[in-house]
Amino acid sequence: MRLLKQFKKTIITTAFILFLSFYNIENLKPDKFELFENADKLIHLIMYFGLTVVLLFEYRFAQAEKWSKQYIISLYPVILGALIEILQHYLTEGRSGEWLDLVANVTGILIALLVFRFLKNNRFLIRIIKFPAK
Repeated sequence: MRLLKQFKKTIITTAFILFLSFYNIENLKPDKFELFENADKLIHLIMYFGLTVVLLFEYRFAQAEKWSKQYIISLYPVILGALIEILQHYLTEGRSGEWLDLVANVTGILIALLVFRFLKNNRFLIRIIKFPAK
């Protein structure tokens, strides 16, 4: 139960990604509407960037003394993204698993690791991630 409380925002972000990954997106957008070619790859990058940043901040607050394991913790979004792509390929209609989606996911995760390395002590970001306080 403590884990659920400590990683509440990560769980919510994961649930949002799962919903978007398995919901038939055609129901959400007008016919033939696409921002640009492969716009979904940018969306994948942004989703997994966000998930990784939230995860890393929550992990930092929960396990400050074990902070050296941040790269191991970052395997969670990689595994999640890979499993989603596999499940989309085999279990859904109207959705498909794509290698380029997984590449976009991993790119978002790597960018998040780089950005987080420089911003992990930013007070503004810490307040946003911690809000609301325990």
